[in-house]
Amino acid sequence: MTTDEDINNDLQHFDVILPKPFIWPIGLDRVYYDLGEGKQKDLCATRQAIYDLFPEYTATFDKTIKSRKASYCNLFVMSRENFD
Repeated sequence: MTTDEDINNDLQHFDVILPKPFIWPIGLDRVYYDLGEGKQKDLCATRQAIYDLFPEYTATFDKTIKSRKASYCNLFVMSRENFD
């Protein structure tokens, strides 16, 4: 069991604490539309919106969506300063 003391000690050495990532046997894009409820056209529309609005993030999106690793639960621990 992790204690407050453990967390505070870890934050002395790390900026952010994240859940252990889950490793899929296939890319996240395939997970999204093969195993989940997503549609390929929706993922393509998301990529297009990123390209149109923030083209500098397109390569990162492509790299991430082809990756096999994801951290779920939208959970993180960090200092207030880093959060802000």
